[in-house]
Amino acid sequence: MNESPLYWGVRISTSQNPRDGVFSTIGWNGNEEMVLLDKHIDRIKRHCNKLLINYPEDIQVKIMQEISRLSTLDLPLEGLESSQPPFLLKIMLSASGEISLDTRKNIPHNGSMIATIAEAPRWDEAITGTKHADWREYNKITKHARDNGFDVALLIFEEAIVDADRGTPIMLDDDGTAWVPDGNQGGVDSITLEYMIQILEEQGIPLIKGRLTAKMILRAQELLVLGTGIGVAKLVEVDGTKIGVGGNTLYNLCNKHLTILQNEQVMHNG
Repeated sequence: MNESPLYWGVRISTSQNPRDGVFSTIGWNGNEEMVLLDKHIDRIKRHCNKLLINYPEDIQVKIMQEISRLSTLDLPLEGLESSQPPFLLKIMLSASGEISLDTRKNIPHNGSMIATIAEAPRWDEAITGTKHADWREYNKITKHARDNGFDVALLIFEEAIVDADRGTPIMLDDDGTAWVPDGNQGGVDSITLEYMIQILEEQGIPLIKGRLTAKMILRAQELLVLGTGIGVAKLVEVDGTKIGVGGNTLYNLCNKHLTILQNEQVMHNG
Protein backbone atom coordinates (compact mmCIF):
# COMPACT_ATOMS: atom_id res chain seq x y z
CA MET A 1 0.00 0.00 0.00
CA ASN A 2 1.32 3.43 -0.91
CA GLU A 3 1.78 5.87 1.93
CA SER A 4 -0.47 8.88 1.88
CA PRO A 5 1.29 12.12 0.87
CA LEU A 6 -0.45 13.66 3.87
CA TYR A 7 1.17 11.29 6.35
CA TRP A 8 2.92 12.87 9.32
CA GLY A 9 4.48 11.32 12.38
CA VAL A 10 5.86 7.93 13.34
CA ARG A 11 3.99 5.14 11.60
CA ILE A 12 3.03 2.02 13.52
CA SER A 13 4.23 -0.84 11.35
CA THR A 14 1.96 -3.74 10.47
CA SER A 15 2.38 -5.90 13.52
CA GLN A 16 1.70 -9.47 14.48
CA ASN A 17 1.21 -8.40 18.09
CA PRO A 18 -2.17 -6.75 18.77
CA ARG A 19 -0.74 -5.10 21.90
CA ASP A 20 1.80 -3.13 19.87
CA GLY A 21 -0.65 -0.26 19.44
CA VAL A 22 -4.18 1.11 19.25
CA PHE A 23 -5.83 3.31 16.63
CA SER A 24 -9.01 5.14 15.72
CA THR A 25 -10.10 6.56 12.36
CA ILE A 26 -11.79 9.97 12.41
CA GLY A 27 -13.66 11.99 9.82
CA TRP A 28 -11.66 15.06 8.79
CA ASN A 29 -12.31 17.95 6.40
CA GLY A 30 -8.73 19.11 5.95
CA ASN A 31 -8.68 21.80 8.63
CA GLU A 32 -8.11 21.60 12.36
CA GLU A 33 -11.49 20.11 13.30
CA MET A 34 -12.24 16.41 13.44
CA VAL A 35 -15.66 14.79 13.73
CA LEU A 36 -16.42 13.62 17.30
CA LEU A 37 -12.75 13.78 18.30
CA ASP A 38 -13.56 13.56 22.01
CA LYS A 39 -15.49 10.31 21.48
CA HIS A 40 -12.61 8.80 19.53
CA ILE A 41 -10.12 9.79 22.22
CA ASP A 42 -12.38 8.20 24.85
CA ARG A 43 -12.40 4.99 22.83
CA ILE A 44 -8.61 5.03 22.45
CA LYS A 45 -8.36 5.32 26.24
CA ARG A 46 -10.79 2.41 26.80
CA HIS A 47 -8.92 0.24 24.33
CA CYS A 48 -5.56 1.16 25.85
CA ASN A 49 -6.84 -0.15 29.16
CA LYS A 50 -7.90 -3.44 27.57
CA LEU A 51 -4.63 -3.82 25.66
CA LEU A 52 -2.46 -2.87 28.66
CA ILE A 53 -1.02 0.13 26.81
CA ASN A 54 -0.10 3.27 28.74
CA TYR A 55 -2.48 6.07 27.84
CA PRO A 56 -0.86 9.53 27.50
CA GLU A 57 -3.07 12.14 29.13
CA ASP A 58 -1.73 14.79 26.74
CA ILE A 59 -2.76 12.82 23.64
CA GLN A 60 -5.21 15.48 22.44
CA VAL A 61 -2.57 18.22 22.66
CA LYS A 62 -0.16 16.11 20.63
CA ILE A 63 -2.83 15.28 18.05
CA MET A 64 -3.67 18.96 17.58
CA GLN A 65 0.01 19.81 17.17
CA GLU A 66 0.31 17.29 14.34
CA ILE A 67 -3.02 18.35 12.81
CA SER A 68 -1.83 21.95 12.61
CA ARG A 69 0.98 20.76 10.35
CA LEU A 70 -1.31 18.72 8.13
CA SER A 71 -3.89 21.48 7.80
CA THR A 72 -1.32 23.84 6.29
CA LEU A 73 -1.67 21.80 3.10
CA ASP A 74 -4.77 23.86 2.20
CA LEU A 75 -6.87 20.89 1.15
CA PRO A 76 -10.15 21.49 -0.69
CA LEU A 77 -13.40 20.87 1.18
CA GLU A 78 -15.43 18.26 -0.65
CA GLY A 79 -18.56 16.18 -0.16
CA LEU A 80 -20.27 18.66 2.13
CA GLU A 81 -23.77 17.36 1.31
CA SER A 82 -23.00 13.83 2.39
CA SER A 83 -22.99 11.68 5.50
CA GLN A 84 -19.37 10.91 4.59
CA PRO A 85 -16.39 13.09 5.50
CA PRO A 86 -14.11 14.05 2.59
CA PHE A 87 -11.01 12.72 4.37
CA LEU A 88 -10.22 10.06 6.95
CA LEU A 89 -7.59 10.61 9.62
CA LYS A 90 -6.12 7.58 11.35
CA ILE A 91 -4.69 8.29 14.80
CA MET A 92 -2.25 5.62 15.94
CA LEU A 93 -0.72 5.24 19.39
CA SER A 94 2.11 2.73 19.76
CA ALA A 95 2.78 0.76 22.91
CA SER A 96 5.94 2.84 23.33
CA GLY A 97 3.88 6.05 23.40
CA GLU A 98 4.52 7.34 19.89
CA ILE A 99 1.60 9.08 18.16
CA SER A 100 1.21 9.16 14.40
CA LEU A 101 -1.38 10.47 11.98
CA ASP A 102 -2.16 9.07 8.56
CA THR A 103 -4.82 10.51 6.29
CA ARG A 104 -6.42 9.53 3.03
CA LYS A 105 -9.19 10.75 0.79
CA ASN A 106 -12.50 9.06 1.52
CA ILE A 107 -14.24 6.98 -1.16
CA PRO A 108 -17.80 8.21 -1.83
CA HIS A 109 -20.71 5.85 -2.45
CA ASN A 110 -24.26 6.29 -3.74
CA GLY A 111 -26.06 5.09 -0.61
CA SER A 112 -26.72 1.45 -1.57
CA MET A 113 -24.35 -1.48 -1.17
CA ILE A 114 -24.22 -5.25 -1.49
CA ALA A 115 -22.71 -7.39 1.24
CA THR A 116 -21.24 -10.81 1.83
CA ILE A 117 -20.84 -12.89 4.99
CA ALA A 118 -17.42 -13.64 6.51
CA GLU A 119 -16.18 -15.20 9.72
CA ALA A 120 -15.33 -12.56 12.33
CA PRO A 121 -11.66 -12.43 13.37
CA ARG A 122 -11.12 -13.48 16.96
CA TRP A 123 -8.39 -12.98 19.52
CA ASP A 124 -8.50 -13.47 23.26
CA GLU A 125 -11.29 -11.79 25.18
CA ALA A 126 -9.32 -8.68 26.14
CA ILE A 127 -8.21 -8.02 22.55
CA THR A 128 -11.30 -8.93 20.52
CA GLY A 129 -13.40 -5.82 19.90
CA THR A 130 -10.54 -3.34 20.23
CA LYS A 131 -8.87 -1.26 17.51
CA HIS A 132 -5.50 -2.94 17.96
CA ALA A 133 -2.25 -3.09 16.00
CA ASP A 134 -2.76 -6.43 14.23
CA TRP A 135 -5.51 -5.45 11.77
CA ARG A 136 -4.37 -7.82 9.02
CA GLU A 137 -7.34 -10.20 9.27
CA TYR A 138 -9.81 -7.33 8.84
CA ASN A 139 -7.84 -6.05 5.86
CA LYS A 140 -7.87 -9.50 4.27
CA ILE A 141 -11.65 -9.73 4.69
CA THR A 142 -12.18 -6.30 3.11
CA LYS A 143 -9.90 -7.13 0.18
CA HIS A 144 -11.56 -10.51 -0.41
CA ALA A 145 -15.01 -8.90 -0.40
CA ARG A 146 -13.99 -6.21 -2.89
CA ASP A 147 -12.16 -8.69 -5.13
CA ASN A 148 -15.42 -10.66 -5.37
CA GLY A 149 -17.62 -7.69 -6.17
CA PHE A 150 -18.98 -6.88 -2.70
CA ASP A 151 -18.92 -3.53 -0.93
CA VAL A 152 -19.15 -4.71 2.68
CA ALA A 153 -18.53 -7.88 4.68
CA LEU A 154 -20.89 -8.73 7.53
CA LEU A 155 -18.91 -10.57 10.20
CA ILE A 156 -20.41 -13.58 11.99
CA PHE A 157 -19.47 -15.52 15.08
CA GLU A 158 -21.46 -18.50 16.32
CA GLU A 159 -24.15 -17.84 13.69
CA ALA A 160 -24.73 -14.25 14.80
CA ILE A 161 -23.75 -11.05 12.98
CA VAL A 162 -21.39 -9.31 15.39
CA ASP A 163 -19.90 -6.52 13.25
CA ALA A 164 -19.00 -5.43 9.71
CA ASP A 165 -15.61 -4.77 8.19
CA ARG A 166 -16.42 -1.12 7.41
CA GLY A 167 -18.81 -0.17 10.19
CA THR A 168 -21.60 -1.43 12.42
CA PRO A 169 -24.75 -3.12 11.06
CA ILE A 170 -28.12 -1.83 12.23
CA MET A 171 -31.43 -3.42 11.28
CA LEU A 172 -34.96 -2.00 11.34
CA ASP A 173 -37.27 -4.88 12.27
CA ASP A 174 -40.84 -5.34 11.11
CA ASP A 175 -42.15 -4.12 14.49
CA GLY A 176 -40.35 -0.76 14.17
CA THR A 177 -37.48 -1.52 16.54
CA ALA A 178 -33.86 -1.16 15.53
CA TRP A 179 -31.38 -3.93 16.32
CA VAL A 180 -27.59 -3.82 16.59
CA PRO A 181 -25.15 -6.52 17.70
CA ASP A 182 -24.55 -6.74 21.43
CA GLY A 183 -21.10 -5.32 22.16
CA ASN A 184 -20.25 -8.39 24.25
CA GLN A 185 -20.21 -10.53 21.10
CA GLY A 186 -16.87 -9.13 19.93
CA GLY A 187 -17.68 -6.24 17.61
CA VAL A 188 -15.85 -2.92 17.84
CA ASP A 189 -17.82 -0.26 19.74
CA SER A 190 -19.00 2.25 17.15
CA ILE A 191 -18.63 6.01 17.59
CA THR A 192 -21.13 6.67 14.78
CA LEU A 193 -23.72 4.35 16.31
CA GLU A 194 -23.23 5.94 19.73
CA TYR A 195 -23.95 9.33 18.17
CA MET A 196 -27.15 8.07 16.50
CA ILE A 197 -28.68 6.15 19.43
CA GLN A 198 -30.23 9.15 21.19
CA ILE A 199 -31.49 10.56 17.88
CA LEU A 200 -33.18 7.27 17.01
CA GLU A 201 -34.91 7.11 20.38
CA GLU A 202 -36.02 10.74 20.12
CA GLN A 203 -37.61 9.85 16.78
CA GLY A 204 -39.54 6.97 18.35
CA ILE A 205 -37.28 4.16 17.15
CA PRO A 206 -36.20 2.08 20.17
CA LEU A 207 -32.85 0.37 19.83
CA ILE A 208 -32.12 -3.15 21.06
CA LYS A 209 -28.62 -4.54 21.49
CA GLY A 210 -28.82 -8.29 21.04
CA ARG A 211 -28.16 -11.31 18.88
CA LEU A 212 -28.62 -10.38 15.23
CA THR A 213 -29.11 -13.54 13.15
CA ALA A 214 -29.36 -14.26 9.44
CA LYS A 215 -33.03 -15.17 9.91
CA MET A 216 -33.68 -11.72 11.35
CA ILE A 217 -32.07 -9.81 8.51
CA LEU A 218 -34.14 -11.74 5.98
CA ARG A 219 -37.28 -10.14 7.43
CA ALA A 220 -35.67 -6.73 7.91
CA GLN A 221 -37.44 -3.61 6.77
CA GLU A 222 -34.00 -2.06 6.32
CA LEU A 223 -30.42 -3.17 6.94
CA LEU A 224 -27.77 -0.44 7.17
CA VAL A 225 -24.10 -0.08 7.98
CA LEU A 226 -22.95 2.97 9.96
CA GLY A 227 -19.32 4.06 10.25
CA THR A 228 -16.87 6.93 10.21
CA GLY A 229 -15.87 6.57 6.57
CA ILE A 230 -18.99 4.97 5.17
CA GLY A 231 -21.36 7.38 6.91
CA VAL A 232 -24.52 5.38 6.30
CA ALA A 233 -25.16 2.85 3.55
CA LYS A 234 -28.22 0.71 2.88
CA LEU A 235 -27.51 -2.96 2.25
CA VAL A 236 -29.83 -4.11 -0.53
CA GLU A 237 -28.39 -7.59 -1.01
CA VAL A 238 -26.45 -10.14 1.05
CA ASP A 239 -24.76 -12.95 -0.87
CA GLY A 240 -27.32 -12.73 -3.65
CA THR A 241 -30.39 -12.44 -1.43
CA LYS A 242 -32.40 -9.23 -1.62
CA ILE A 243 -32.71 -7.48 1.74
CA GLY A 244 -35.24 -4.91 2.91
CA VAL A 245 -38.96 -5.02 2.33
CA GLY A 246 -39.67 -1.57 3.72
CA GLY A 247 -38.89 1.96 2.64
CA ASN A 248 -36.03 4.24 3.62
CA THR A 249 -37.19 5.49 7.03
CA LEU A 250 -34.10 4.48 8.96
CA TYR A 251 -31.70 5.29 6.14
CA ASN A 252 -33.14 8.77 5.61
CA LEU A 253 -33.01 9.54 9.33
CA CYS A 254 -29.39 8.42 9.70
CA ASN A 255 -28.33 10.13 6.47
CA LYS A 256 -29.96 13.40 7.52
CA HIS A 257 -28.31 13.60 10.92
CA LEU A 258 -24.90 12.34 9.87
CA THR A 259 -24.89 14.89 7.04
CA ILE A 260 -25.75 17.61 9.55
CA LEU A 261 -22.88 16.39 11.72
CA GLN A 262 -20.42 16.69 8.82
CA ASN A 263 -21.67 20.17 7.89
CA GLU A 264 -21.42 21.37 11.48
CA GLN A 265 -17.71 20.64 11.38
CA VAL A 266 -17.30 22.68 8.18
CA MET A 267 -19.31 25.61 9.57
CA HIS A 268 -17.30 25.48 12.79
CA ASN A 269 -14.15 25.92 10.74
CA GLY A 270 -15.59 28.91 8.90
